[in-house]
Amino acid sequence: MALGLGLIAWGLTSYGFLILLKYLGLNVPFVSAFAIYPLAMLAGAASMLPGGLGSTEITIVALLAIQGVQLSVAAIAAVGIRVATIWFAILCGFISMVILEF
Repeated sequence: MALGLGLIAWGLTSYGFLILLKYLGLNVPFVSAFAIYPLAMLAGAASMLPGGLGSTEITIVALLAIQGVQLSVAAIAAVGIRVATIWFAILCGFISMVILEF
């Protein structure tokens, strides 16, 4: 059960990254694009920094650069997916804390 839910969660996050790449007009092969975000998250976890801050984004930029994406566009993609995933969840948590305090 947990494996299935984990695969669904990572799959949806990777799919969100694919959508972001599409809207940025990037033609990255499907398998590579689908694997970039989970690989970057693993690199961020291995860095032992809180939330993989910085190392995850650098990994995303590096992996997109290998695919021939310009660094400026790759940086936008990295920041965009992190805002949509990690920082959105943090904002929701802070809002929840404020609501619970009242």
